[in-house]
Amino acid sequence: MTDKDKLKAFAKEFGIVVRKARILANITQEELAHKVNSSRSAILRIEQGYATYMPASRALEICEALDTSLTQIWKEMNVYGTGTHDGK
Repeated sequence: MTDKDKLKAFAKEFGIVVRKARILANITQEELAHKVNSSRSAILRIEQGYATYMPASRALEICEALDTSLTQIWKEMNVYGTGTHDGK
């Protein structure tokens, strides 16, 4: 697996877990976007795994808006066969 493939896999997994956390928080993409001073389309790109570059500060803002931590998001990610979510 190339570094580029790893980055894509990471972005996809991050997006899956962010979407799950957003749904559990019972907020829309638009509401999340407003909380982090972003756009709904940016949140959509993150959730779909297309945001392969994101400053750590943005990831932290998203976690804070979802009332979770980056550590918790990481634990739930299924990158390289680790994590707790089932990949769906």
